[in-house]
Amino acid sequence: RPDYRALTADTVARALGTAVAVALALPLVLLTGNNTGIDLLLLFALATATFAIASVNEGLYVMTVSMVTVFTLAVVGEDPTTVAVDRIVDVLLGCALAIAFLVLVPVTHGRRLARDLADYADATATWMDAVAERADGATPGGGKALRRSVREARVAVEHGVELRVVEPQGPGMSAALAEKIFDGLHTTARVGVAVDRSLKHGETTGPTSGELARSTARTLRQLAETVRDPAAAQPPTPPPITVDEDDDIAVLLAHGYRSSQAALQLAMMDA
Repeated sequence: RPDYRALTADTVARALGTAVAVALALPLVLLTGNNTGIDLLLLFALATATFAIASVNEGLYVMTVSMVTVFTLAVVGEDPTTVAVDRIVDVLLGCALAIAFLVLVPVTHGRRLARDLADYADATATWMDAVAERADGATPGGGKALRRSVREARVAVEHGVELRVVEPQGPGMSAALAEKIFDGLHTTARVGVAVDRSLKHGETTGPTSGELARSTARTLRQLAETVRDPAAAQPPTPPPITVDEDDDIAVLLAHGYRSSQAALQLAMMDA
């Protein structure tokens, strides 16, 4: 379902295409002179053309379908003019109903996409807080529930981006910006999973890892707030953390932190 501007253009194109198709079909009915053999050959040609262009050009496909409909009903005995008028009226009625539904249920994918991104950032921030606890030597609770919430939030964003690509116009966040922010978010979430698994399997780390994870969580919450309300955007303040290059966990968390910062910077540019 496209936005109202695309739908208006589609309605006009569909109506004009149907009128042209009907205008082309009527002469064919008159020229065949009710010759069964010629009628069958023309029907075969029209049907073949319809299937051949179905996945190539929607406009031509709509036209050939109208021609097949009008021609088929005419050659089996119905009045060609009546069939043509009915076809045009049916198409116009369908377009009018589509516009009515669009007015009643407007497109909101762009706005929902921003909310879904903010939810994903919040869920990932909560997950990073749990990772910080584990990096500090504690055992956080609710690990499965946290991972599930992050996964569900991620799927909602991925689905929202797909819808936005199909329906690019209208208010709200663009698919291009959402994909860029999502890349940073998704990288951060994957870092959290990798660190959590490594620590569970006995990997050791220094005291900076917990602070890095908490700083990442704060950045992600700031990202969520910025996406929800661009007017509330505040420039990030990177913490003065020195990472030991021999500490693999800290290096990995630093990468996740930089990814979250990049996502926040992108959101602030849009604000």
